[in-house]
Amino acid sequence: MAIDRRSLTLRLTLLFAATSTIVLVLIGWAFYLSLGAHFLHEDAIELTGKIELLGNLVSRVEREEDVAMLTERLQDALFGHHNLALDLVTPDGRVVYADDVTRALADRPRSARVAEYAVDGLLLESIEVDGHDYRVTRLALPTRLSSAPRLLATLAMNVDHHQAFMSRVRNTTVLSVLFGIALAAILGWITSRIGLSPLRGFSSLTARTSAERLDARLALQELPPELVPLGESFNAMLQRLDDSFRRLREFASDLAHELRTPISALMTQAEVALSRSRSADDYREVLYSAMEEYDRLARMISDMLFLARSDNGLLIPSCVRIDVRDEVLALYDFYDALADSKQIRLQVTGSEAIDGDRLMIRRALANLLANAIRHAKPGTTVITALGQSEGKVSITVTNIGDPIPGEQLPRLFDRFYRVDPARERSVEGTGLGLAITKSIVAAHGGTISATSVGETSQFAIEFPAATAGTDGAADVSTHPPAERSAASRSRA
Repeated sequence: MAIDRRSLTLRLTLLFAATSTIVLVLIGWAFYLSLGAHFLHEDAIELTGKIELLGNLVSRVEREEDVAMLTERLQDALFGHHNLALDLVTPDGRVVYADDVTRALADRPRSARVAEYAVDGLLLESIEVDGHDYRVTRLALPTRLSSAPRLLATLAMNVDHHQAFMSRVRNTTVLSVLFGIALAAILGWITSRIGLSPLRGFSSLTARTSAERLDARLALQELPPELVPLGESFNAMLQRLDDSFRRLREFASDLAHELRTPISALMTQAEVALSRSRSADDYREVLYSAMEEYDRLARMISDMLFLARSDNGLLIPSCVRIDVRDEVLALYDFYDALADSKQIRLQVTGSEAIDGDRLMIRRALANLLANAIRHAKPGTTVITALGQSEGKVSITVTNIGDPIPGEQLPRLFDRFYRVDPARERSVEGTGLGLAITKSIVAAHGGTISATSVGETSQFAIEFPAATAGTDGAADVSTHPPAERSAASRSRA
């Protein structure tokens, strides 16, 4: 399909010219028709007056001798009216009065143009004969003769002057319309250029926009109301691009930092090991240390691949019934040692079920619990609360620790994001846990958010509630409240 690539200015100019053409043609045509109707009405009035004069003269005919006198009276009455012609005959065809014009009308060829009009009760014919235009009316005039009680009259009026004037008006109207169209096109182009000037601001802004300069914005107060929504969308797009590029730069920087640490450690260990001959135990120790760094790199690469799959919509979770309480309790067993070392109690409340991929859900919950335990203050409690409202299952993990600034909360789920950029990441993780958790939650149609009030921080997840008849329903199980004595942890 062909693409119309004409400029907006040209399109608006053509539309403006087309609209003006239609309007001007309609106005000119209406004026021309109105003028023609006016002249037709004037001709009818004049012919009506002549008909009254003829009727008065014919009504005086009482004897045959008066017929001859009638001819003289008609000549006197029509003297000076060169545009009038009369044909007067008796019913038996005897000519009482006639002239060359009326005879020509009577003998007109079949091809002569004839148009009929009814004006003010008078039937008029417009006839063109030998290049001249006439208004013609025919009627019967009563007399007092018993032999000829009425005379048939044909009255014709030459209207060449009217037609000449109409022709001049038509030509003037056509020229005026053409001039008006040209003027409308020029004014339309000028108006379009002025009206579209705000769009040139978009072009100027996009020309200045680059990956290094994404901070420019359109001044919405300078835009016409029709372009304000477009300006808002454009500014929002620039803001999203700015945020994305900033996160990408930070991500590249953080990734380089995260990869540099284990690689630097590996290089240092290798250099130290090769600096002199060592025993087999020393080399074994170096290899064990290298294995830890390789494991860290492997986990980081695995996490990056997981997030890449998520970004491309390749995470397709399986769907089984999952008892969230069972998963949380299993994770509490796994994190016993970590919680004991920090004197942290673990508690779970509620019991809910969701549909999803068991391994993914367990990984998301593990990331949240590990994060909560790692940042909780010693002697506090990490609480996992389960609940349901309006068809949504909520999972909240709450801990007491250092407060998180409000402006940092929306970015906690960015990859490698640091609340405190000056602080190194813990060696316990790759810094991608919360980003992976968000991807898993999104893949299951849920949402995740973080809040921090004082020293209390809370991560909240909402999943669609489990539906009846889901495959894997046998996985649903509940556990009664249990006390954990080793570190005085309670589960309710």
